[in-house]
Amino acid sequence: MTSHRSAMGGQVGRGRQAAPSGPPPLVWDIWRAFGSSLRVWMRRRRSRDDGLTHSGGALAYRHPWNLSGIREARGGQALVETAITLPILITLLLCFLLVMVVAQAYVDLDTATSLAAASAVTAPAGNAALSQDFATRTYNGTLRRSGYLEPGRLEGCGGYAAGGSVSCTGHATLFLSRTPMALLQPLNGNWTLSIQATATAYSSPYRST
Repeated sequence: MTSHRSAMGGQVGRGRQAAPSGPPPLVWDIWRAFGSSLRVWMRRRRSRDDGLTHSGGALAYRHPWNLSGIREARGGQALVETAITLPILITLLLCFLLVMVVAQAYVDLDTATSLAAASAVTAPAGNAALSQDFATRTYNGTLRRSGYLEPGRLEGCGGYAAGGSVSCTGHATLFLSRTPMALLQPLNGNWTLSIQATATAYSSPYRST
């Protein structure tokens, strides 16, 4: 019986390959072997992409661009842009200040002329000399407070007549060379602007003299 089984076993062995005697490999072992190969391949791929090279056993980094040259180019470009835009911005600022100063000078002159006309009305009726004196002193005293606006001649401001009015025309000179706007005309040391204003004052209807 034993010999028959061994013979049949021998025939079976000669007809098919026998199963391995050891335990079958686990899935984890297969994945670990495949994972190590994958990590090696990814490491090589990353080293090529980053420009890492081995020379003489030492690790060297090779960058595809010259960063120092790029920084110098950007710094030079920023310097050129600043040199172009800064004078333009300063000029625009000075022009804006120029408009403000001229507008304020017109307001000051109109105020001084209006006060001069009002002072002329306060003089006694028919006294042209006193009326003119009141107006002139008021006009000059008002404009003298400005360092860049010089009062000029004051026209009109004739004698007050009962029930009438007095009109005055004031002239002044705006010295722009005394202001920061002189930078717009550095070669013109006497940069001036002549302005004038007219005002009329009426007396009270209840005044008889």
